[in-house]
Amino acid sequence: MLSCHPQLRWVLWLCLIEASINAIVAEPIPSRSLRSSHVPSYLAFHSSSLAPTFLPPTFQESGNVTCRYRLKGLQKEFTPTTSHEVSYSSLPAGSYTFQVSCDSPELTDVMPAEYSFTVAAPWWQRWLTEIVGTGGVVLLVWGILWSRYRDRRENERLELAVAERSAELARANRELQEASLSDPLTGARNRRFFQSMIGADASQAVRAYRGSEVYSHDHRDLIFFLVDIDHFKDINDEFGHDAGDRVLVQIAQRLNRVVRESDFLIRWGGEEFLVVCRAAERNDGALLASRILKAVNREEFDLGQERQLARSCSIGWAAFPWLPPACSDLPVEEVLRLADRGLYLAKQQGRNRAVGMVPVSMTPGIVAPASVTPAVMTPAIAPSAAGASGGKVLTRPDKYCTLEQLLEDNLIREALTLGQIADAAAG
Repeated sequence: MLSCHPQLRWVLWLCLIEASINAIVAEPIPSRSLRSSHVPSYLAFHSSSLAPTFLPPTFQESGNVTCRYRLKGLQKEFTPTTSHEVSYSSLPAGSYTFQVSCDSPELTDVMPAEYSFTVAAPWWQRWLTEIVGTGGVVLLVWGILWSRYRDRRENERLELAVAERSAELARANRELQEASLSDPLTGARNRRFFQSMIGADASQAVRAYRGSEVYSHDHRDLIFFLVDIDHFKDINDEFGHDAGDRVLVQIAQRLNRVVRESDFLIRWGGEEFLVVCRAAERNDGALLASRILKAVNREEFDLGQERQLARSCSIGWAAFPWLPPACSDLPVEEVLRLADRGLYLAKQQGRNRAVGMVPVSMTPGIVAPASVTPAVMTPAIAPSAAGASGGKVLTRPDKYCTLEQLLEDNLIREALTLGQIADAAAG
């Protein structure tokens, strides 16, 4: 037999390893080196399966032949086998060497057969792909950050625009509110403003007097001054309505210089103005009326076109609360009627003057009528005060609520203040 010759033992056992997409087949060749010109040494990643077959270099029965194999790069130790075929699937990218050797009594000094090959890396693991991928990730992160920055800047711009718009709307609303509460010609407040504000002031004044039967000097009063320009209709008839408007504007300016910032100047209607002195003292009513007369009468009015005209004013005034709450429920509307009655009397008595409507006694009290028990008290004028004022003691079954009740019981006294311009100015 050919295998009995010792010189043949040096012949390497022959392998032919065939590599394809699914297998590499090894065939015996009479050489120490592996002939693999037809076997690919570079495998694509999707073809990374290896199934080599091998035969020992003997022509005898192979049952006594033990083979060992390993795939260098994947395995560290040789694996013994009696089979002539192995299989590797899904090899990771890298360089490999398949090695196989067989041992038998007839085979000595047999060098292992080997085959080297490379499994290509997938496209997503190649350096160019990694560079492109890294650049893409960087661009993506930059895009996200830029988008957030742009969105934040846009939100800030929108918030600023909304805030500016809100401020404009608030300012416009304030202007509209001011316009609705002001007289467009003179700039003074109007009746709507008066109605919106007087309730709180009146309540405060009433609370200040609650439980008190006498007035004290601590500026708890409201004083209403109704100011009317004397013979204003003649200005419109003789010089025109433009001249009359100029006089109204100047009247408002002069009154504004007299009243305090806390006071109200109201365009009451036509040529009438209402001055509301807040936190005032009723004993100063005549003095304040005198100042208003001087402010209006001190100089002529400019009618335009180099025309000048002197005009006086008439004033009627009254304080609120007109009587202490203990004996009076006289509301603001009735006190305004008192001031209007004073204005009427000032006009009737010759104009250019102020007439205040004040109680006949500055210390009204509570007395009991003879027909009722002492436990039942009714509002009246105190006897000493009535005697001092020349009146008589009067009693009522309830509190004073209207001007007519005051007139009926003769509780009103006139406080006269004269103006200081020529009678011609007053007409």
